[in-house]
Amino acid sequence: MKRFTIVATYYQNAVTDEELDRFMTSIEAQTFKDFELLLIHDGKLLRPCKYPCIETKERKNMWGHNLRDIGIQRAQGEYILHTNADNVYTKNALEVLNDEIEPEYGVYTMHCAMMGLNNDEKLGKVWYDIPRDYSKCTVLKGYPKMGAIDLMQVCISKEVWDNAGGWSITSETSDGILIESICNIYPYKMIDALIGWHY
Repeated sequence: MKRFTIVATYYQNAVTDEELDRFMTSIEAQTFKDFELLLIHDGKLLRPCKYPCIETKERKNMWGHNLRDIGIQRAQGEYILHTNADNVYTKNALEVLNDEIEPEYGVYTMHCAMMGLNNDEKLGKVWYDIPRDYSKCTVLKGYPKMGAIDLMQVCISKEVWDNAGGWSITSETSDGILIESICNIYPYKMIDALIGWHY
């Protein structure tokens, strides 16, 4: 069994080859090596991919969320992280996370730099400009509440995912809803460290 599984959803028309290379470079640079990567493509590949990739039979086009349960079911890791293939991890993300693991917690939250995200703390509101302006950035601190957390910030044990019934909802906002509901049931630990950049 691996310590971690990273489940990354991917679609070739939504993620450029350069963005995928950037993501894979961050995976290959991890200082903690006891992990597997499951790169799951939403539908049949449109052209050859130079990285090992799991293809689905048809395109679902739900921000990759409906592919995440495939990753949970196939994961060989004790703990599972979810992301998309255009995001980037810090090189010590898994090392820091591994050092913080304690037996009483099945859920961990970290900081994530949300590229292009605006934040008005007085209004309690976050939003993206259209088109997205990547010169802006908001760092979310791992507080498990809808609108204040992204799935990339969270590591959940395989045991908790199995007990929670896996990835059960598929809407664009489902990651915040699902994380908040899981943290209301299972003990979680907030880690004061940046895990990566979400594009």
